[in-house]
Amino acid sequence: MLYWHEDTISGTLLWGQDPLTLSQELSKTVGTMRALPEWALQGAIVGIEGGQEFIDEKYAMMKGLGLPMAGLWMQDWVGLH
Repeated sequence: MLYWHEDTISGTLLWGQDPLTLSQELSKTVGTMRALPEWALQGAIVGIEGGQEFIDEKYAMMKGLGLPMAGLWMQDWVGLH
């Protein structure tokens, strides 16, 4: 079922015999992603939450274990703050 609030609608249907062929068709239609920046390939980008003290502890532990890290994604913020 399709439902829309406009006078006209347009779209594209893609077809492929398997997931690889379908993804190739999609790439022809929308393009491909740019290469990641070099820094993003130098280690893990870790998503973590639990407050600053918890994050500092886990960061120190990971660095102490020699985990190559490119960044931390601190996920603690929410709502209107």
